[in-house]
Amino acid sequence: MIIALDGPVMPYAWGSRSALADLLGRAPSGASEAELWVGAHPAGPARLFEPVDQAENLAQLLAQDPVALLGAELAARYGRLPFLLKILAIEEPLSLQAHPDAAQARQGFLREEALGLPRGHATRNYRDDQHKPELLLALSPVEALCGFRPHAEVLELLATFGVSQADSPLAEASAAFSLGGGGQQYAALFRSFFSLAPKELERAVELVLARAQGHVSHAPDGVAWVARWLLRLSATYGADPGLLAVLLLRLVRLEPGQAIFLPARRLHSYLSGVGVEVMAASDNVLRGGLTRKHVDIPELSAVLDFAPSEPDLIVATDEERPGVRIFRTPAAEFELWSLAFDAGGAPVALPSPSLLLVLEGSIEVSRSTERVMLSRGGQAFVSWSAEPARVTGHGRGFVATVRQ
Repeated sequence: MIIALDGPVMPYAWGSRSALADLLGRAPSGASEAELWVGAHPAGPARLFEPVDQAENLAQLLAQDPVALLGAELAARYGRLPFLLKILAIEEPLSLQAHPDAAQARQGFLREEALGLPRGHATRNYRDDQHKPELLLALSPVEALCGFRPHAEVLELLATFGVSQADSPLAEASAAFSLGGGGQQYAALFRSFFSLAPKELERAVELVLARAQGHVSHAPDGVAWVARWLLRLSATYGADPGLLAVLLLRLVRLEPGQAIFLPARRLHSYLSGVGVEVMAASDNVLRGGLTRKHVDIPELSAVLDFAPSEPDLIVATDEERPGVRIFRTPAAEFELWSLAFDAGGAPVALPSPSLLLVLEGSIEVSRSTERVMLSRGGQAFVSWSAEPARVTGHGRGFVATVRQ
C-alpha cells in the first residue's frame, strides 16, 4: 500500500513564518510554523488524502492491521510505526532540553499515569512511554547547543563571563566546580544556577551580560560566538537561569548536508536554521530553561548525563545506487535516506515500511499496480511488502525508515 499523506504543521512560538512554506512551495499561513510532522504519532498523525476503510489518518489506518502494514517483525517489536519524520524551521531558539532513555520514559510515564495527570497537562513531563533519540540533517546553516564542554573550557568561560569572580553570587559554586570535572561537579553547578534567589539570579546574569557586551567583537571567535548568543537569548528570556547553562554547553554549527545525532539524556537546544529531523516516535521533552513552558529541574537532573561529550556528527554513506545517501545512527528505530532523483536515472528501490517527503521536483512511487505521484511538499507512507516500491522522476526528497 502506498498512501499520499498531509502532515500537520505545529505552530510553536519558535517557528518561522515563512521558511517552512518556502521550502514546501506553498503560501505562508501568517502564523508561526515550526514543525511539519509526517508520521503516525497520536499527537499529530498525518491525514490521508483519501480515507481508507474509514481511517482518516495514518494512526487510525495502522491500528486496523499493523501486521500487514508494518510487517510481522516490526509489529511484534514495536506495535506501532516506530519513527517520525519532521521538518524544523527554527526562527527563535528552542528551550534547553533533553529526552529520557527507554527505561526512564517507561518509569516516568507510568508514574504520571498513576498520578492521574492528563497527558496534555502543561506540567506533564512524559506524554508517552517511549524514548526519543533523534537525527537532524541541516538544510540551511544550523546552530545548536549540544552536550557539555570539557572541564577546562567551562572554567575558562566561567572566568571570561564573570561567573567565578569574587562578587558573583556563583563564586562558591564555581570554586567547587574548579576542583573536579566529573559528572557530579557538572550536576552541582548546573543545579546551582536554578537555586539562586531572584535578586541573586539578576546579579549573576547582569555580570555575564556586561562581559558579553565587551566580548562580542573583540574576543576570539569562540568566545564572541558565545557572547552573541548570550545577548540574543537574554533579549528574549531576560534573567533566565538557562542563560548561565549556556556556558557549560558546546556550540555547534552545521553546514547544509551535515547531520548530528542526539542520544537520550543529552542536554541540547536548536538555536537557528532549517533541517530535516527523524526520530523515535515520541513526544517526551524535559526542559531546563530558556522557555515559558514547564521546567522541572529535579526531573531533568535525574535524566541528564552530565559527562562532557563530543557532538555525534553522522556522515552519510554513499550507496552504489546513484543519488542515494543514508544517515545511519545507533538508534534501531530509524535511519534517514537523502535522495537526489534524476529523470534519466534508474529507479530507486525504497525500504519498507517508510515515510517519504519530496522537497523538489516531481516523482512517482510505484509497486505492482499502485502508482502515486508526488510533487514539491508531497508526502507518502509506503507499507511493508516483500516487493519494494520504486521511485522514478526528478528532484530531491527524504525517506525515514527503520535501521536496515
